[in-house]
Amino acid sequence: ITATSVDGTNIVASCEVTVTNMMITEAWVKNNGQNSPWTAKYQYCRTSDELYKNGPANDGSGRAWTAKDYDDSAWGTVKGPIGHEVGNHYETLWPDNDSRYYLRETFKISDVASYLKPKLFIAHDDAVTVWINGTKVHENENWRLDYYVDIPEDALVEGDNVICIQVSEGVGGAYIDYGISATTI
Repeated sequence: ITATSVDGTNIVASCEVTVTNMMITEAWVKNNGQNSPWTAKYQYCRTSDELYKNGPANDGSGRAWTAKDYDDSAWGTVKGPIGHEVGNHYETLWPDNDSRYYLRETFKISDVASYLKPKLFIAHDDAVTVWINGTKVHENENWRLDYYVDIPEDALVEGDNVICIQVSEGVGGAYIDYGISATTI
């Protein structure tokens, strides 16, 4: 370290920093990145359905479908990524245009303090809204391929976490893929 004093003379100082047993890496918290298979609870509807207009009903305790403790036991199970053509890394075929998927997936984090700067990986066609543990963390009205969005560090908690996604399709291609990554120490 070199510093200059007020009278213009150089002052030389030394500093020693010791870091032990620390490794900083990027890790996938949820799913393993782009085109990685995942399984979620789901409801699917067409634009003409009541579900499309009003969204999933509150559960028996009055909780909204985006709430962490919502009872989704009556929902079906779907494998993703979901897209308009099976085989092109999609696990499930998106059935029709003018439709919407509601997705919920629970995942565990055992040491939340070790995950810094979490990011949502998302690819969608068309509009998407994402909640984590009941808090909206992202919304985009247009289709977009493979991008990352910062999510608040306090959005993830120790133990069970729930990601909820509403994705709507108008015409043309249809898909949804997602994951969560973070810097780990």
